[in-house]
Amino acid sequence: MTAQHDGDGSPGRPDVEALRANKREMFDGMRAYHQSELSHANYAITMLLAVAAAAGAVIVAITFPQHPVEHQPEIVWGLVVAVAAITLTISITATSKIGADHATYALYGREYMATCRLLGFYEKSDDTKALKTSTTIGQGSGYRKTQQIIWAFAGVLNVLVLAFALMAGTLAVPGGGGTAATRGEREHTGPASGTERPAPPAPDAKKPGALEDQPGHITVNVPVVVCPPGNQPASAPPSSSGGAGGPNSASASSSIVVVTCAPAGK
Repeated sequence: MTAQHDGDGSPGRPDVEALRANKREMFDGMRAYHQSELSHANYAITMLLAVAAAAGAVIVAITFPQHPVEHQPEIVWGLVVAVAAITLTISITATSKIGADHATYALYGREYMATCRLLGFYEKSDDTKALKTSTTIGQGSGYRKTQQIIWAFAGVLNVLVLAFALMAGTLAVPGGGGTAATRGEREHTGPASGTERPAPPAPDAKKPGALEDQPGHITVNVPVVVCPPGNQPASAPPSSSGGAGGPNSASASSSIVVVTCAPAGK
């Protein structure tokens, strides 16, 4: 870069080539820091979307559990705290970096306009118009709207998670996971299969205290006789055996039935 010198040897006004090179440098600097602002805003929104997806997965797992969820209140409020901490960290760091980038962007903008003045871009005459008319290049406040978008997204996410925590606390059923609706459905259909709960097994007929184990009672096993085709069962007169005894006696009488098979029609 070269500059013109006054007659006393002190630096004077830079020459045109130096001013043009400086103008180009300031423009490239403005563009670089503007891209940095956009990139950090994009990173912030992407990270907030990832937090929203993770929180949504936890909410779905709690609302429609495959298995009973233990310590559900602790998990729900832990989710609220975690989402608040993460989104707050992302929002603060992203908006701070965007603000710092804009400060440098605005500085390059002021130097750019100063260089344009030295080149005579703002001068106008009766015959020509000025090449530059804007005096606020790089001094806008659009970056603040970007910061507001990040804070608004984080705020909505926290409100939704908090609303779910309050709703889950109202509808939670003690001793089981999920809400009252899902809890009642699991009791009807089973925990995860979605089919009817199997009927309880029938009580064992042979257990201590059954009828045959009581004093004064006996068990008589009646055989089942299957006759060949063309025959029919024929019973002989029963024969009685047993001793006498009162109704409370430990002995009892029994009848023996002899079953034979005879040709049909006889």
